[in-house]
Amino acid sequence: EEASKRVKLGLLISELIKIDGIEVDQQKVEETLEEMVTGFEQPDQVREFYQQNREARANLENIALEQQVVDHILSKANVSEKEFTFEALMNGEV
Repeated sequence: EEASKRVKLGLLISELIKIDGIEVDQQKVEETLEEMVTGFEQPDQVREFYQQNREARANLENIALEQQVVDHILSKANVSEKEFTFEALMNGEV
């Protein structure tokens, strides 16, 4: 079931990318890379790995692109906040 959800989500994201013409923003890729390498003892080596390894770079670009899709969706969404108790949420009252 989890695999099915991932496939459906992937198809949805792919369709949004195609319909809305979303392309990988290399600045976002670099920002994602910088966020990733900050936790490593030798960030320069990790950065170099992602810059020289095509497969790793493609994975990094996919992560950045997915975040761009989320940002795109949120920019179009009408979001409102609503306070409720945990009990209300668990009881389906929300």
